[in-house]
Amino acid sequence: MRFGLKQKMVSSFVSAAAAIILLIGLVVTWKLNEGTDNNATRIADVVRTNAEKRIRGHLKIAKISISQFESKISSQVDLLAKQADVSKFMENYKLNSLSYIVRKANETGDVEFGIFFDLEGDILTSFPESQREINLDQQFGELVSGGALRGVFKSSAATGAPGPSETKSSIIRPDAAFVENFGLNERVAEGTDALAAVSATVVLNDYQEPIGFLVLGKFLNGYTAPFEQLNKVTESAFAIYVDGKAVTSAGFGAGAPELSRNIEEAVAGSAGEQVASLDSNGAMFIASCAPLASKSGNSGAVICAGVPETEVLSAQNGMVSYLSLIHISE
Repeated sequence: MRFGLKQKMVSSFVSAAAAIILLIGLVVTWKLNEGTDNNATRIADVVRTNAEKRIRGHLKIAKISISQFESKISSQVDLLAKQADVSKFMENYKLNSLSYIVRKANETGDVEFGIFFDLEGDILTSFPESQREINLDQQFGELVSGGALRGVFKSSAATGAPGPSETKSSIIRPDAAFVENFGLNERVAEGTDALAAVSATVVLNDYQEPIGFLVLGKFLNGYTAPFEQLNKVTESAFAIYVDGKAVTSAGFGAGAPELSRNIEEAVAGSAGEQVASLDSNGAMFIASCAPLASKSGNSGAVICAGVPETEVLSAQNGMVSYLSLIHISE
C-alpha cells in the first residue's frame, strides 16, 4: 500500500508527538523522583532529629529519677541522725542498738547498708555487719575528705566549736572488698563494678557538738524499678554504665548493649549529651548518653536513653511512602 504525502506528514507528526510526549514524561518522572529523593532525605533528617529530641527528653527524666533515688537516701540519713536515741547510743557505745536502727531503715527499701563512724573515722557499727575495717578515704573520699564532712568533724572536735548538721550525697564506686565485707556480692553481677548512691551527715549530741557521723547507701546495680516504669510510659530503653558495662537497664529486650570506649570517651569529654548507636545483640538503638552526675559531681558512670533504630526507619519509610502517594495522585 502506498501512502500519500499527507498521510506521511500525519504519520511523522504522530511519531514526533509521541516521542515528545515520552520525553516530557521521562523528564517529569525524573524531576518527581529527584524531588521525592530530596524530600526523602529531608524527611529522614527530620524524623531522626525528632527521635533524638525525644530520647534527650527521656534522658532528662531518667536523670531526675536518679536524683530522687539519692534524695530518698538523704532523707533517711537526716531522719536517723536527728533521732535523740541515736546520739545517746553513740555516746554510750550501745552498738547493738545502733545496728538495729540501721536495720529498721533497711526495711523501708530505701537503703541497703549503713555505717556509724566516730570522729576518727573508725567504724562503731554497721549493717549488714562488716567483716573488717573500711578504708574511709578510699570508699567515701568524695564525701568525707578534703574539707568535706570529715574535715569539718576533725576541726570541730579540735576546737570544741559546734559542728554543722549538713548532709552530703554522692554516687560512688565501692571496690570489690567493700561489697564483700558487707556480704552483698549477690547485688553486683559478675564482671561488673559496683555503683552506689550514698549520703552522709554529722551526728550531734544534745549540746550540738559532733560526736560522729552516719553513712547510708543503696546500690544502683540491678535497681531496675524506676527504669522499668519509665520504659512503660515512654517506650524508650534506659541503662547506666560503669566502664562500658550496664549495671542496670530496662527496655532493651535482648539485653543492654555494652558501651564502646569511643562513646565513653566522647561522653566524658563533653559537658552535654552525645548521640550514639548501640548494638543490643544485633538490634540497633539510637541513644542519647551523658555523664551520670550526682549531687556532689560526676560519678564516672554514664546514663543512656534510646529507641530502636527500626522504629525510626519505620517512621521515615512511612513518611516517604505517603509523599510518593501524593506525587502519584498529582
